[in-house]
Amino acid sequence: MKVIPVKAQAGLVGFESPAAEYIEMELSLDELLIDKPSATWIGVAQGNSMELDGIFDGDVLIISRAQQVKHMA
Repeated sequence: MKVIPVKAQAGLVGFESPAAEYIEMELSLDELLIDKPSATWIGVAQGNSMELDGIFDGDVLIISRAQQVKHMA
């Protein structure tokens, strides 16, 4: 997956931050969100049936087929 460069900036005035030389960080969504790339899918939620669980229409979903389904009683 492609690495997305993210620039961390703040609207501060006065003395320069000691961390100014570390402005750009690399963010890898693979490292943060995906354990097993071969079993991972990305989709978009449609409908309102999962709103009580915090999943809303149009949400981007990362779906792992590597996990076992757990039925809650």
